[in-house]
Amino acid sequence: MTSRGLTVFLIVMAVLVLIDLYAYKGVNTALAGFGTTTRRVVRIAYWVISVGMLGLLVWAALTFQEQRANRNYSFMFSMSALFMLFFLPKLVIILFHGLDDILHVFRWGWWKLTPAGEA
Repeated sequence: MTSRGLTVFLIVMAVLVLIDLYAYKGVNTALAGFGTTTRRVVRIAYWVISVGMLGLLVWAALTFQEQRANRNYSFMFSMSALFMLFFLPKLVIILFHGLDDILHVFRWGWWKLTPAGEA
């Protein structure tokens, strides 16, 4: 892997970790009404799957040339399918959780800008 390719890969990995952290915040908020055991199991499962997928992505990136030389396209299709299976729901979580955070910022700004008697 070239130094430019490594830089791009590290940036992509950092963005994926940030997406994981923000999606975890949304999952954690959604679990507020559940019992302690349920929250613990879901949290552990979330991070096992997330770290496993990131590790699988690193492994796929390191063995990409070998898989390509062997014309093992089913491997790459399988990796892409797994990645989408576990990544797209996080994007949906981020979309709705992000909209909620934006609304909170606007409400906070409105509360700060309006005098106490008018609101």
